[in-house]
Amino acid sequence: MKREIGFFVVVLAGAALYAWIFWHESLGINALLSAVFILAAMGKLHSGIFKENMARWSAVGLLFSSLMVVVNNSLIAKGLHATSLALCIGVAQAPLLRFVWFSGLLALHGVIKAPLAMVFELFRGRKNKLQWRTLRNLILITVIPTFAVLFFFWLYYFSNSAFAALADKVLKSVEYWPIWQWPLGRLLLALLGASIVYAIGRENPLADKLEAFEANQCQELERKRKKVWWGHSTMALKQTYKISFFTLIALNLLLLVVNLTDVATVWWGIVPETPYELSQFVHTGTYLLIFSILVASSFVALIFWNNLNFFPHNGPLKKAAMIWLAQNVLLALSVGARNYHYIAGYGLAYKRIGVLVFLLLTIIGLISLYLKVRDRKSMFYLLLTNTWAWYIVWMLCATLNWDVLITRYNLRYTREHLDLPYLINDLSDKNLYVLYQEAELFPANSYEAQQLNNKRKHFEQRLASNTWLSWNWADEVNRRGAE
Repeated sequence: MKREIGFFVVVLAGAALYAWIFWHESLGINALLSAVFILAAMGKLHSGIFKENMARWSAVGLLFSSLMVVVNNSLIAKGLHATSLALCIGVAQAPLLRFVWFSGLLALHGVIKAPLAMVFELFRGRKNKLQWRTLRNLILITVIPTFAVLFFFWLYYFSNSAFAALADKVLKSVEYWPIWQWPLGRLLLALLGASIVYAIGRENPLADKLEAFEANQCQELERKRKKVWWGHSTMALKQTYKISFFTLIALNLLLLVVNLTDVATVWWGIVPETPYELSQFVHTGTYLLIFSILVASSFVALIFWNNLNFFPHNGPLKKAAMIWLAQNVLLALSVGARNYHYIAGYGLAYKRIGVLVFLLLTIIGLISLYLKVRDRKSMFYLLLTNTWAWYIVWMLCATLNWDVLITRYNLRYTREHLDLPYLINDLSDKNLYVLYQEAELFPANSYEAQQLNNKRKHFEQRLASNTWLSWNWADEVNRRGAE
């Protein structure tokens, strides 16, 4: 009984904390306070949990991301913080899980069901099968459409600039919606805090299923003999080997021509000089080339999915696959070279940085695929390795203040082709103090000077509406530099 009372005291503490530190506040030092509380709650509700490696690493990720929110306060750091929080919630429910996506799924499942689960537990006693079946159906009805909408929103956002501009306006206005001025907003924050703590402290039936599923997954491949509906299985495997080998040989020859062309034109060729020509040079085919690398990786993974790894004398096939992967690395570097020419001529931008980061992740994926082919690793190894690679790269990206970095680079290296409206309107107010150091770029009463002053006014209004709970180093540097 005392344990149950203690549990609900921690739940109420989570509700009170979230309602206090996030009400009418931006993310800042409150993110660090909430992270410390979440980790303390994990230790209180699951004694000895931090003896597990996953729990320790997830705790490091949560603390690191919250510190980056305080230091840089970038969208990347905030997104990493939300992801790390989900990882901690999932790890609290299943400390033995290694696959990040499973931990995230557990966190989502636990937090969504928590409000109704708390009501059932407080007012209806023990869980009723019908009630939990109803709850499960409600979750499915809510989650699946939500994921579908978010997925297609992402596709439309990056494919339609007009829709992206409209979406940006709506998202920027969210913090000014009337709902946040009502007590309901604070109640929702309290409910979120209580749900997170409840999800951390209560067992999740989905955890056992995911742990059992993951326990059956090995990083080393095991041969599985299967019957085939035509001929002998060995003959069928030999036929598959021949098809795969000759396909890879043909694709290698084709990609060799493409790479030689790229080396001649992109690496040591004549780079277009006008903005339009350079834009066409960079953008034409870039995304298709990236897509082709992903398809190539999938093709190799499909070939070495299972028993071809154990086919006798499969050395030539492995060599052909490794050459194919190496050529795709070269192709990725060529795409990076295209992007470099654009950056050298017209400066940094988020999309150009995004292409470079994605290419880095693609090369990491190709290397892990090479190791899979060489060492007979499983698809689970591939997914596990690349998921953690994405998370680590995300952590590295969170260490930088990208708005300031972009502004400083463009002012220093691309002054002749400086896109000043981009620096003023498209980047956040974190670069204000850098822009104010370049007074000659903003003549009195010019349109650019007016835009910069408007940006400063919005920054000052935002600071005035927050308390010490929203404090972060990026805003502090900006405030001092823009005085």
